[in-house]
Amino acid sequence: KKNGECSVAAAVFFPSLVEIVMHYLDVLDGSGCLYWHNGAIPAAEVWIKIGGDHGGGSFKLCMQVANILHPNALSNTVPICIFTEKDSPANLETALSLYRQQLVDLMGKQWHDKAIRVFLFE
Repeated sequence: KKNGECSVAAAVFFPSLVEIVMHYLDVLDGSGCLYWHNGAIPAAEVWIKIGGDHGGGSFKLCMQVANILHPNALSNTVPICIFTEKDSPANLETALSLYRQQLVDLMGKQWHDKAIRVFLFE
């Protein structure tokens, strides 16, 4: 919304959050990159962080796997939704509505023998 009116903005997003998370975990596992931080993350869990930030003229909703050595590094951040507007409540609601049910689904999934835990951040 701009000045109380809806507008059209360019947006790009992954249609299946569950598929991208599972694929990314497989890639990290195959590369030997998964790490449980000396027991800080339980051995039977993988932790997925979902959050976003506005900057450079666009809002980015991103995914990070916490089970790697430097989970907050830019190179370990996967954009899952990008749009060219501010991070207003209305815009965030629109973006998050794409993933609301998928986040619930992801929270109930397992990757191999590990439970997936999802954390939201901003």
